[in-house]
Amino acid sequence: MTDGTSSPLPQPGWYPDHAGGTGLRWWDGTQWTDHVSAPIAAQPYTGNQTPVAAPESAKAAATNPFIWIYALVPLVTGLGYVLVDWRRLGEEVAPYVTSGGGSAQLYSSGLIGMTAIASLFGWAAIALSVLFAVLDWNRLRKAGVVRPFHWAFVFFVLVGQPAVYMIGRSVVTRRRTGRGLPPLWLFIVVQVAVWILIIVEVSLYVSAIFANVDLSSTGSFS
Repeated sequence: MTDGTSSPLPQPGWYPDHAGGTGLRWWDGTQWTDHVSAPIAAQPYTGNQTPVAAPESAKAAATNPFIWIYALVPLVTGLGYVLVDWRRLGEEVAPYVTSGGGSAQLYSSGLIGMTAIASLFGWAAIALSVLFAVLDWNRLRKAGVVRPFHWAFVFFVLVGQPAVYMIGRSVVTRRRTGRGLPPLWLFIVVQVAVWILIIVEVSLYVSAIFANVDLSSTGSFS
């Protein structure tokens, strides 16, 4: 892209404030924005400069405590699964599978009510994801990160996609500040660990059912 004189426009980035301020101002590739950094020892704007590093406040915010906590939130979901005795739950369900007991009878079991624990922890994880995404987004904006990845993308967690905010946020923050990827790697490790945990727990549940069900019975759920 060029300006009216066919000269290429500068790349997006932080430049000494063209308005004479003592800090840096963000150039979005086509125009100056209202995003300015705190006062720093910057050279005067000359109109022919390369982008400088993002303000230190923006760099520090790239790995603020809120995004680290967001990366650990999947552990809440995992904890909900750990608190359920899936083996006993499978043993409890097996007789209903054999006898063809109705669904109302099945869910009257006190032990099956324990599955509500996993559900409650899952909803708690969703609420915490939204909370820390909002706090992280606000911290980035206040620190001078220009147009950080919007916190509203965290609502993809409702369809089981908590990674959407983390990935988008990490890519945009990395582009703006040169930092921000370590929380993403932690999130990936935690998420994989929780998936493995869930698979193991559900396997215990299914194994317990097959170990205790009478396969000679022809009963089925009504």
